[in-house]
Amino acid sequence: MTATLLRLTLCTVAAVALAPGAKPASLTRRSLGGNVAAVALAPGAKQASLTRRSLGAKIATLALAFSTGARAYARPGVDGDDVGGVETAYFSGGDPRLLAPAFDALLGVFSAETGTMKDGTKALSVSYDPTVASYGRLLGQYWRAIDPTAAQGQFTEEGAQFRTVIYPTDKRKRKTAEASLRKLEETGLFGFYAGNKLVGKRVATEVAILPLGGEREYGFVEDAEQNWAKKNAGAYKKALEESGRNAWFATTYQTSGMFAADDADPFPAISAL
Repeated sequence: MTATLLRLTLCTVAAVALAPGAKPASLTRRSLGGNVAAVALAPGAKQASLTRRSLGAKIATLALAFSTGARAYARPGVDGDDVGGVETAYFSGGDPRLLAPAFDALLGVFSAETGTMKDGTKALSVSYDPTVASYGRLLGQYWRAIDPTAAQGQFTEEGAQFRTVIYPTDKRKRKTAEASLRKLEETGLFGFYAGNKLVGKRVATEVAILPLGGEREYGFVEDAEQNWAKKNAGAYKKALEESGRNAWFATTYQTSGMFAADDADPFPAISAL
């Protein structure tokens, strides 16, 4: 029950975050935790009123009260009175502040928050509605936003703490992640096999399943680090240029930026997994 309430709260957070004048720094999962607990534990609260279904209607109504042109929240379910379930995916690859916008641009993603794994790897926690954005779709975004051939870091961010890793939280997601890696190799973007010999570069990204859904392995960093690219648009643009990312995207994908357009699917074959 508690886990369900916490996941539902992310839906509310996403909707509130889109309200005109909302302050992103005050809308992180951590800062709202106290409010969630207070609601769930309020004296006299009725269990029946805290079900996913009953809260879904309220959350869906709240989300629709804001502009439908905004991009950071999942649409209500087809029945109109519920939102899809909320799941969390974890990725690492360079500075997570520079990786987060790849997911923020995707319809169905509630939040992309920066943090660190227990082993010190800089990582990203992505909360999303799988009925709008599948895990495969997230993987497509991830592959497009990184250089998967770099084994120890990304661009100017060097070291094992910046290596590229996909952290599936169950066996099904691990199979999807591994299949997406094979699909990426099949594109021939980075290398290909001539007989038994690899010509070009090998995809070096790791797939490391997280026990217990990742909650015990991942920790959020300070609120000031969240939504960094949005709060520092000029610095973000400069970082993409100076780190060599823009040049790499232009050479590899013949585009002037990370993506050709917002919500454009870079790897349909991977999204379909």
